[in-house]
Amino acid sequence: MDHRADSLISLLSPGPAARPGGVTSRRMRGLAAMFADPDAQDVLYESSHYARRIIDTPARDATRRFCRVYVSEADEAEPTEPFAGHLQRLQLSATCEDLWRLAEHYGGAALLLDVDDGRDPSEPIDTASVRSVRWVRAVDRHELQPVEWFDASAGRRAGEPMRYRLHLHGSSGGMILGPDGRSYAPRVHADRVIRVIGCPIPRRMAPLYEGWGQSRLAVCAEEILRIHKAEGSIEKLLDEFGIAIAKIKGLVEMARSNNRALLERRMEALALSKSTLRLIALDSDGEDFSQRNSTVTGVADIYSQVNIPALASCAEMPITLIFGTTPKGLNAGDDKAGRENYHVSIHSRQVGRLQPVVERVVELVRASRDGPGVAEDAELRIEWASLDDLTDLEAAELRQKQQQTDRGYWEMGVLSEREVRHSRFGGAGYSTDTRLLEGEEPPAPDTAAS
Repeated sequence: MDHRADSLISLLSPGPAARPGGVTSRRMRGLAAMFADPDAQDVLYESSHYARRIIDTPARDATRRFCRVYVSEADEAEPTEPFAGHLQRLQLSATCEDLWRLAEHYGGAALLLDVDDGRDPSEPIDTASVRSVRWVRAVDRHELQPVEWFDASAGRRAGEPMRYRLHLHGSSGGMILGPDGRSYAPRVHADRVIRVIGCPIPRRMAPLYEGWGQSRLAVCAEEILRIHKAEGSIEKLLDEFGIAIAKIKGLVEMARSNNRALLERRMEALALSKSTLRLIALDSDGEDFSQRNSTVTGVADIYSQVNIPALASCAEMPITLIFGTTPKGLNAGDDKAGRENYHVSIHSRQVGRLQPVVERVVELVRASRDGPGVAEDAELRIEWASLDDLTDLEAAELRQKQQQTDRGYWEMGVLSEREVRHSRFGGAGYSTDTRLLEGEEPPAPDTAAS
């Protein structure tokens, strides 16, 4: 175990008074308070490869197959993607990955919107005057300091931050230098900020987190500590696996007498000859050398059964993604169920966390003068690609089952042929999501069956 992990354990290890009785609520509160500090979160991320995977892997998985925005015009048979070029110019996929990572790392993050509407950034966006969405940027919660709040006249937003002061890392005075070379004011209206919350917390604790969430690293700190401690103990056990035993005649008398220096030189000579020459020279009269090996039976099972599942649980990730190996032991399998649950969790957070971000950006691009010119009555649809990587056989079986389902709906007069074709092949690729077309009348059951 390297010095960084060792220093991390020294930092987090509780004192002797906290150890009796196992993990106490006081100890857990202490860890949570410690990791509310962004410096402690950075140390944990920098020192532990498990912490890195817990933060980075879900962010990559959530954005590696980014959503697509389809538009269905009233006079067009098939949906189009007029926003694709604009979202690519804004690098929204990569920015959302940073946004997700910062929210998990620090408990909250936000997307800054640089909108050219002729107003100062400290004022709300004038949607009717938007000329362009120039760029977007992800910042963590500590780079945004609330300075003004909405009052009671704001309705449901009462008590929420209305304006923020920017304190960007690595910048002078929190100023932003845009692509046009202009420095932007450090005060930003909430209308130009899209907040993303980290791990949920009890509502009564919200003031302690300044309206943000909890860092994923704070949630997992206890289990990460256990893992590194266990690995350190195993490393120490391996270092002491083989214990050399030297029998020297008159050892006690030599240690007590003035011949102690002679004894030390003799021990050094034994160690040197063993390490360099791979042999040990012994006096035939009264000297002996042997090696005793310790037993490590059951250590690996204890490590995998006690520490690994707990860390996977608090990280909400399958074991294979955190540790890079399949779980061992009875009924371990290949962690397929864990990966399936993980994909469901990621998809739900894509919809709940990232989709509002995409919708807001698309709304502003749609209203801008250099936008794609999408009509106001056009239907927008955001689709997230599946995270599952199906084999060719699994994909073929899936399509066959979907074909049978579609035929049943068509024969019952639930779907029309055009709706089936539009649902399965109307997007960028094959889809199992079924979409009804406005004004489309499916055939009567008798007609379809005939």
